[in-house]
Amino acid sequence: MVTQTERSTGGRIDVLGAIWQPGFDACAMTYSLTAYDVGNMRGRTLARGGGDRSQTSITRADVEDWLGANSGDFQSITDFAASIDDGPLPACDACGHVRRKVIGFPWSSEENEFAFQDAMFGTEEEE
Repeated sequence: MVTQTERSTGGRIDVLGAIWQPGFDACAMTYSLTAYDVGNMRGRTLARGGGDRSQTSITRADVEDWLGANSGDFQSITDFAASIDDGPLPACDACGHVRRKVIGFPWSSEENEFAFQDAMFGTEEEE
């Protein structure tokens, strides 16, 4: 049976916010997370829970804290969506393949998701 012992393989965070240059209130960026980044988020979770390892699920607040410390390109964060690999689950009984736990945080509003898409990929203008 294949086993996978690492806690996380990373993830991604799509961010919408204002950058430091005046006049740019809707800018977009995607952060590719490493296992180290996810470990930092988990450390914040453990600190908030008093070190209780049974309460180790990463929360939206943990991602917000990580962004506050690591998103220097942004003056302020309007919203974000994240997909974080949170480590292995027990192997599938039927075939033995390794499954991964993925934590997802959707956009807080559909308007913010559309604003991210527009800022990241542009808009189609009718001619």
